[in-house]
Amino acid sequence: MTLTEEVKATAPTLIYNLNIISHPLPGPRRAAVELQREDGGLEWRVEIEDGVVLAEKWELQKVLDEISRLLRVQRLTLNFRVQTYFQELRSTGTAHHFAFILNTSDYRILRMDEDHDRMYVGSKDHILSLDLHDINKEPHILHWPVSERRKMECLVSGKDAIEECANFIRLVEPWNRTHLYICGTGAYNPVCTFVNRGRKPQSALQVHSGQDEQTSMYLQMAQARGRASRAAEPSAVHDTLGLKEEIFHLEPGKVESGKGKCSYDPNVNSVSALISEYRHGLGHMRA
Repeated sequence: MTLTEEVKATAPTLIYNLNIISHPLPGPRRAAVELQREDGGLEWRVEIEDGVVLAEKWELQKVLDEISRLLRVQRLTLNFRVQTYFQELRSTGTAHHFAFILNTSDYRILRMDEDHDRMYVGSKDHILSLDLHDINKEPHILHWPVSERRKMECLVSGKDAIEECANFIRLVEPWNRTHLYICGTGAYNPVCTFVNRGRKPQSALQVHSGQDEQTSMYLQMAQARGRASRAAEPSAVHDTLGLKEEIFHLEPGKVESGKGKCSYDPNVNSVSALISEYRHGLGHMRA
């Protein structure tokens, strides 16, 4: 069966999607190649077995040249999509489960930042910043747990200590070029705050050992009250704690209620859109 027999001449203004779909079947590997119009119509599909085209890397350029000629266009715009299965990928020994933090597999919230070449990950009690150029490189990690008091209140209400009574990050949105707006479930008491997008980890700071405890205590006190104190200016807090703009860190004094912005239940899937009139500074977000 040749391309000439299968591809039908079509108007040259259409854009096509070339889908490469692999199927993990016992015996010879099989795959399908589809040429699909932007309007969803299927133009061409062929089943391919291992050793025929796959062994020659599909001879993709020859396929594209032939399709372009048959469609009577000088240049064919294609969008590529490759699909495979995790079980098949894992069998090659080149893939493994993402697990930078112990005792959790909750990595469902992802936010790509192409301007800073980072991938932000919302997890259980943690916010991660990964290097897009090397995703396996040690990430920058922020620890943002709930207070012991809030955790105890959650447990008393009958919630699960592991799966519910923690701060599961469920919203990661860009606020401006320097900050992210982050919200977590807060052990069934949603909270939000700002995170500086700095490229360096907090460990790069040469500060006294009590800084992390001081920052954590400040955040936990603000969370217990349900809102953060607005008494201290960010610049003054920065001077006190020795924080710098290039450091990836939680902004002290900026914790606020996340009710109406973030779900209470970490098992509830949701989507978010940030709408604000105060994008230049660190103002309040409107839900």
